[in-house]
Amino acid sequence: MQTITLPGSKSIAARAMILKRALGPIISLSNLPNCDDTNELASALKIYDKETAGPEIINLGNGGTSLRFFLALAASTPGFKGVIECGDQLRRRPIAPLIEALRSAGADIKCLNNDMRPPLLVTGAKLSNHGINLDLNTSSQFASALLLASPLWSAPYTIPTGADVTSRPYLDMSEKMLKLFSNFSDHTDTYTIESDWSAAAFFYEYARLNPGTSLRLPHLTPPGQSLQGDSAAARLFAMLDVDTTFNSDGSATICTRHKSARPGGAPLLLNMKDTPDLVPPIAVCACMCGTRFSMHGVKSLRFKESDRIATLCSELRKAGFILTAGDDSLCWYGDTCAPSASGIFDSHNDHRIAMALAAAGIPPHRIKNSECVSKSFPDFYNIIASNR
Repeated sequence: MQTITLPGSKSIAARAMILKRALGPIISLSNLPNCDDTNELASALKIYDKETAGPEIINLGNGGTSLRFFLALAASTPGFKGVIECGDQLRRRPIAPLIEALRSAGADIKCLNNDMRPPLLVTGAKLSNHGINLDLNTSSQFASALLLASPLWSAPYTIPTGADVTSRPYLDMSEKMLKLFSNFSDHTDTYTIESDWSAAAFFYEYARLNPGTSLRLPHLTPPGQSLQGDSAAARLFAMLDVDTTFNSDGSATICTRHKSARPGGAPLLLNMKDTPDLVPPIAVCACMCGTRFSMHGVKSLRFKESDRIATLCSELRKAGFILTAGDDSLCWYGDTCAPSASGIFDSHNDHRIAMALAAAGIPPHRIKNSECVSKSFPDFYNIIASNR
């Protein structure tokens, strides 16, 4: 049995790093992931923590969570002044709703190119919740950003009752961590970040596509106990015949139940609104093992590192699978075509697309821009290669 060392959850890590500044507990953070997003946020926070004579340029790279959380924190901190910048890929992703919400709370944010995108000149101020009107159906990250920074406000941000929220588990994570960090004392020594369920999903995919493989995943918090909504991977991949056993030593063991493809019948019906990051490994895995599916609640995938709906359609067609996409759906009804003769795939600079392709057996040299996995899991290819 192979043992897989997963990185810490970058979603939990980003929230912990912001809350440490917003609430001020004297603690150390353990199991921080060593990846681009976390490292870029850490570098930004080093500048945030120090006294500066004038505005510095703070570049968050292509980390959407990092940029949104840091912007809210900086805008909420009186005395802060800086220019917040990001990479070209992230500049194409939505941030205007967050800027508008922060401005309505009293933030001083100037868009230097007059296009509601970075670079942003931010002068920190004491903010307050003045009836912020924020659409939570595009991204829960906007609401999480406000929630995590609002301990610095004169009146904190609260989630409207009954709000329709995309990726609700991520907002739940923010609320639970805010409560947890609010109760920390200066005698709390260490906060240990859970291992990353989003990363674990690609090894579920690998196990399903390599029957007979058993993988041990240490320190994986079981669903029901985990802060991560993507712990739903255990339930969703069970529908693709991958079993999970949680062991007494805190590890999980995953293995494929049987070798045959799922028999004919109605496609799997999957509501992915709460777990959009699991769509790439599930879609690739299902096609490769001959399981038809109909996914709904996926419209937020249009605004990720790539348009993941369009990307999955184009890349899986190269593998011989014809998917059908709607505004909020992604389906495979069993239609096939001749695979691409070139055998070359494109990650579209999207780490989750690259990992989903690699877990299906496509080597990195056949994936354009395969190095983008450094965003969340730099060791991914080495770990996959060691299990072949």
